[in-house]
Amino acid sequence: MVNGMQGFADKNHDGKVTLSELNIYLSETVPAETEFKQNPYIAGNLMATVSRVDSATFAALKSKTKTNANANDVAMRGNADVLEKKLDSLTLKKYKQF
Repeated sequence: MVNGMQGFADKNHDGKVTLSELNIYLSETVPAETEFKQNPYIAGNLMATVSRVDSATFAALKSKTKTNANANDVAMRGNADVLEKKLDSLTLKKYKQF
């Protein structure tokens, strides 16, 4: 969440992170980083600005953080192959039914 608020969630690169952008960032990163054990939930005014991005601080953070350059732009759809490798057969069956 902190990384998102420091700039990784700023999808439109306007120097502000809205609750909506933070929600998208957390939805893309948290499940994969926690082996799908955590799924974030955000409530509130999605257009509200939750942080402002300091470009120098963000640049330093990006240089220290190992990330896939496109990780923030990849949607969660299409991860069925990842789920098939991580979930047991019963859970995967329920997921597919959902």
